[in-house]
Amino acid sequence: MTAYTPAPLANLYPEVDPHQAIPLSATERFALTVSIGVMAYGAVVGDFIIAGVGLALVAIACVVCSQKTQRRIRSQARGRFPSEDWVEYRTANRLNLNLFLPLCIGSIGALIVAGFWYIPPEHATLGGIIIAIVSAATIWFLPGLNPMWSKDEEYFVPEEIYDDEVELPGSELQPDEYVYGTTPSATTSRHRLYP
Repeated sequence: MTAYTPAPLANLYPEVDPHQAIPLSATERFALTVSIGVMAYGAVVGDFIIAGVGLALVAIACVVCSQKTQRRIRSQARGRFPSEDWVEYRTANRLNLNLFLPLCIGSIGALIVAGFWYIPPEHATLGGIIIAIVSAATIWFLPGLNPMWSKDEEYFVPEEIYDDEVELPGSELQPDEYVYGTTPSATTSRHRLYP
């Protein structure tokens, strides 16, 4: 027979706090942004060597970001304890990332394809630069990647509010006095509104 452990997550992963996310650093976001920009420029211009290098840089940046030790441990803990209140799930639900991320990535892809097909060859360099900048800016400010979207400022309640107990008006009344206006007696029914 095994003993019940009240907090298995805290015992197995003491360094993992489900309420504190590990956001991408500025250098990690910069690496993703530059690699997406290079890939977008190469695809719009039609130079598949530059587009392939950009795609390889995107893959390398994603792998390096995901293989950071703290993120790997947190991902393993999240896989083993999915019922915990993980801040990533709350952020994804609050921002509706299941809809918003594919929409943003799809719009970047559509912009790249439209630039490749519709920009004339004499303006391909300028169009490629503009689309690369727009794609990079979209990735830089993308919800889920940029930490500014992960802050729960609207749900923040200062702790000082709950430090002192406040006496509310009418708190000295008993529950039956709220309904009947008098104290309950043997003849008063709890189902009647008036005595």
